[in-house]
Amino acid sequence: MGYRWYDQQNIAPLFPFGHGLSYARFEYSDLTIRRTALRFELTFTLRNAGSREGAEVAQVYLGPPADPPVSMVPKSLVGFRRVDLSAGRNVRVRIPIEERQLAYWSEIRHDWVLVEGDRPLYVGSSSRDIRLVATLRVTKHESRQSLGARRSR
Repeated sequence: MGYRWYDQQNIAPLFPFGHGLSYARFEYSDLTIRRTALRFELTFTLRNAGSREGAEVAQVYLGPPADPPVSMVPKSLVGFRRVDLSAGRNVRVRIPIEERQLAYWSEIRHDWVLVEGDRPLYVGSSSRDIRLVATLRVTKHESRQSLGARRSR
């Protein structure tokens, strides 16, 4: 449904998911990715390059690895942050990506399964207005057996 279906069908919607109107113009730069024990943290610079104060909702999308274990959409929203900025100002924006957002639900295992591999990462103003691209290397931690699925027995 929604932006994921448009992406799979290669259809350009009139108003992409996350699209907003603003009198400000925002620039994205300096993307860094840091792995912590249980998540990734993305940090980038957001600058209001316009002449007016404005708000931007920076969005992070993740694509599938080259050989996914199950059918996956071209990109899926995994994080976002709303930022209010005065004209000419910039700020470092931090958006966490939890491990659960890197997984799919397996009906066979009845648990979340981490999708490993190099996965494309997109940062932008909407699902179609991508400003920064990187690769996220996803690997399992030896100490993690599950992603914390709660099952009733």
